[in-house]
Amino acid sequence: MDKKLIQPRILSGFRDLGSAEVRVRDRMMEKIRRVFELFGFDPLDTTTVEFLEVLTGGQPGWDQMGIYQLDSSLERHLTGGDPNFWDKKIALRFDLTVSLARYVAANLNRVPRPFKRYQLGKVYRAETPQEGRYLEFYQFDADTMFAPDVIADAEIVALMVETMKTLEIARFRVKVNNRKLMEGVPALLGINDVGLNDLLRILDKRDKIGREEMLNLLKNPTNKVTDPGLGLSDEQTVKLMSFAEMQGDTAGKLEQCARMFAGIPIAEVGIAELGKMAAYLKAMGVNENLWEIDLSVVRGLSYYTGPVFETQLLELPGIGSVFSGGRFDNLVSRFAVAKVPGTGASVGVDRLFTALTLLKRVELAQTGVQILVARMTTDSVIEAGIAGQLRAAGFNVLVYDGEVMNFKAQFNRAVKFDIPYIVIAGVEELARGEVTVRDLRARTQACVPITDVASYFLRQRAGT
Repeated sequence: MDKKLIQPRILSGFRDLGSAEVRVRDRMMEKIRRVFELFGFDPLDTTTVEFLEVLTGGQPGWDQMGIYQLDSSLERHLTGGDPNFWDKKIALRFDLTVSLARYVAANLNRVPRPFKRYQLGKVYRAETPQEGRYLEFYQFDADTMFAPDVIADAEIVALMVETMKTLEIARFRVKVNNRKLMEGVPALLGINDVGLNDLLRILDKRDKIGREEMLNLLKNPTNKVTDPGLGLSDEQTVKLMSFAEMQGDTAGKLEQCARMFAGIPIAEVGIAELGKMAAYLKAMGVNENLWEIDLSVVRGLSYYTGPVFETQLLELPGIGSVFSGGRFDNLVSRFAVAKVPGTGASVGVDRLFTALTLLKRVELAQTGVQILVARMTTDSVIEAGIAGQLRAAGFNVLVYDGEVMNFKAQFNRAVKFDIPYIVIAGVEELARGEVTVRDLRARTQACVPITDVASYFLRQRAGT
């Protein structure tokens, strides 16, 4: 009986990346890493698997957060099979910020103050996959802990702007709002009995469902069973949208907000913080055309407590934010009796990579090999020696070891994968103590003494 073959498939919302994509992504992340370190951030790595209680904060309705809970048999394995060990479920992290808060709480007396860390890692969300949005994806975070003043938030915005510039993205905008200002909206509308989270949940849907459908949800009666609305009146809805869609420059928006929210203390604090952020950003020399106050920015996660940020690519508004975050002053208090203010932002690496691909801003390189050493016979001691010389000199070298030994196959491999050079040690060359070096890009070739191969390429690199 023939063996049944297993279909080589992967789950929807997950993906494999070939070497060309990985190389571009890694170059992109290295540029981001350099910016993060420029702003004084140091690396950290935390575990991918967390106790479910850590991720949810013990909040009800956690099943709406798109968390991947792991199988109970794995839970028993990871907890040592001890039924008394924390008797908790485990799950895959949905972001890096909660793990950071847990780490800080566990190391309060050891981490420096302020604690500025960056982290690159995979996270998982059980959402509906779409273009640029995957269920497994990389985030690249920069966060500052023990930093109560909004100068830390302004530094995050400055970092976001610098990151986009370093990635040579010209048309973008970092949009800034403040959750304290949003907390004043129910009082502004006279709906103090309506939960802020319900209001934010609907406003946050705008990019997904469109403005008209969002307005319908705001006006729907509160007893609607599926995705209940707020039951706002037309007057309340108009006032809300006049706030969320406010136009003008930074100073103008702050003045309008001050008049609109006069007498609402929490909103007044938020307005003052936005004003201080604007002053800090101006002092840092951040181009005012690259960031703006946008009062429609909500950020869906409930742990944000102050300024929030999103980065939009102006040429691809439909792809969503590629770099976002905000202030989270209460997150560490889930795990320790301590007040640890924090702020930060996260690059959606996969979404940003998808966007740059769509914009044709990435050049895919199939390989990092610089030199292919051809094999003309199965006895390849000479070729091995040449490869050793070149690698010792710092070149990326592939000694051809494919099934087909003829030169045409080797030449085609170099051309297909854009390998710049081929080194050929044929019978005639070896009789002269030489090799032939073909430059496939310049379409030239040279005869080089075997003992001088590494020096030849070093001279080529130096342009001499």
